[in-house]
Amino acid sequence: MICSQRRVAMLILAVLMMALLPALTEAQDDASIRVVGSGLALPVLETIAAQTDIALETSIVGSSAGASEFCGGSADIAVLTRPLNQEEEAACTANGIVFREFLLGHNILTLVANATDPVPQCLTTDDLDVLFAPSATATNWSVIAGDSVDMPVTLFAPSQTSVAYALLDELVTGVELRRDAAVNTLDDTTAILTAVSATPGALGVLVSPAALPEGLRAVELDNGVSGCVTPTVSNVERRIYQAANRLFAYVDENRVEAASQVLERAFSAEGLVAVALADYSSPSDEAVTRNQAVLSDGLTGRQFSRDVTAFSISESLVGEIGIGGAGESSTYLQGLTAAFSTSYPGVVLNLTVEGVAAGTRKFCNGEIDILAASTPLTEDQLAACAQNNVIPESFYMGSTAAVVVTRADADYAICLTPIEVARLWGATDEGIIENWSALREGLPDLAVTPFSPVGGSLVRDLLVLSADLDQPISPRADADENADPAYRAAAVANVEGGVTFMSWSEYDSLPATERSRVQALAIEGSDGCVEASESALADGSYPLARSLNLLVRRLSLGRQDVQSLLWYAFSDANYPLFTGADLVGIPFDSLAEQRTHLETLFVEAAAEAAASVLSAVEATQEVPPAEVTPEATAEGG
Repeated sequence: MICSQRRVAMLILAVLMMALLPALTEAQDDASIRVVGSGLALPVLETIAAQTDIALETSIVGSSAGASEFCGGSADIAVLTRPLNQEEEAACTANGIVFREFLLGHNILTLVANATDPVPQCLTTDDLDVLFAPSATATNWSVIAGDSVDMPVTLFAPSQTSVAYALLDELVTGVELRRDAAVNTLDDTTAILTAVSATPGALGVLVSPAALPEGLRAVELDNGVSGCVTPTVSNVERRIYQAANRLFAYVDENRVEAASQVLERAFSAEGLVAVALADYSSPSDEAVTRNQAVLSDGLTGRQFSRDVTAFSISESLVGEIGIGGAGESSTYLQGLTAAFSTSYPGVVLNLTVEGVAAGTRKFCNGEIDILAASTPLTEDQLAACAQNNVIPESFYMGSTAAVVVTRADADYAICLTPIEVARLWGATDEGIIENWSALREGLPDLAVTPFSPVGGSLVRDLLVLSADLDQPISPRADADENADPAYRAAAVANVEGGVTFMSWSEYDSLPATERSRVQALAIEGSDGCVEASESALADGSYPLARSLNLLVRRLSLGRQDVQSLLWYAFSDANYPLFTGADLVGIPFDSLAEQRTHLETLFVEAAAEAAASVLSAVEATQEVPPAEVTPEATAEGG
């Protein structure tokens, strides 16, 4: 009897175990989080996980294979040294994978020199080839900096297996880096910093530490797009310093709860300290806050990589686009249309710069697709557009500004009105301003010594166009002319009473030695004196500025050729078209957000265009055919 009861009990227990086995297996699966991806990024999560009760099953397969496994549904988390590309995101969507995107940190390549050495403050990618390409033979800084810098080149680089080596190798032409007596391979960051400190003319290669020792400086890099940029976390996240890896984590939405302890720890103060490893820089405070919001608010999709977009320009693109408008837009529009036509010759660009009035008339009549304007359309012009069902969509393309420059120690005329600027640089029937005291009461009895660019320009025009004058004015003809803004700045700094003008871009790009010796005068606006700055140009508060806006017909935005031209204009690679036309006020890092906006507009405009065509077709079908009368037939015959 007892044995029989035991057998029954054992049988019941076996049945219960079989019933519970799937649940136990599922619980074990839930406890195991599979992480795949790059060996450069995995240590960040592994370091964090070691401080929690969560076990990670990690597998180093590289960024591409990691993204493939994640979007294929065989991994819970992918850590990559780049964002998911469009094809990978499409695979995630096809497989029902909804992800949350986190920014774990960065690897930032940093070139280090002695602060007092005449090593260039900024190096271009061509300079890096001269120094580090496999065929490089440079042994003296004069090869890059000119004969005025006679100093031996000594390079201190990490081993071939280091992150810094890999980042530099990506920038330099050829396979691997040069190997000769000029290159010294050292084991770690500390050794490189010590060697650079002790060696005149040295340049060290490393991944950015938290701070450089006193006496050393980071060398800026110029990639040919965003100018000379320092290696900082902020600049990496703004995408203007590109010699870096952004480290991303993609987490399956269904596994966020299971991984929450690790993720919360990763973006806590303690976690950020823990991952401050030799080759990593933590996210910025702004990025940490956004990471926390992604985790707490359930934000899915791209949060840190909106620069990756789906739109692409077809190489076989064809079309015809009409463009007209303001004369001051000609420099930018000519540069844009020439570059676009070279890349996409199948599109005919009819550019006619004949003034805002004529251009607006054509635009509102539907004769052209794009209007370049420096001021908003008037109510009458908007009414004319509306009458022809032309809806303008406006795109701010930046502003051109003139700055008036004096020597830094000139404590007079630090704020001028637009009328005073016009009188200072113009000639009227009453003559020219020869003495500062004649410009305004209280200014010193000091001769005005003007230095100006050669010939006419929009910048020169802004000096007089911004003033509401009751008499005609022409440029003064007694200025010492020179096309080089650095020369004019040096001249002003050396002459008491000297004054010049230049574009804001030219002023902002002055060499540090000249910039420190001069000042840009503030200009009185509607709310007081305003100093020239990118923010003052962007918000329109600086008076001596003229903005450029492209007004695009909403209906035209549904066409591929118009879409492609706008996309081309706001692409990263074509940012120099803005700076080359002295347009400022559009930061490089804002281009990604603008492209995201464009994608939304394109979809909306294409749908509206399709609906408009369908409506027209339906209207035609509903109109009954005209009845032919005998009289009409006779008249026709």
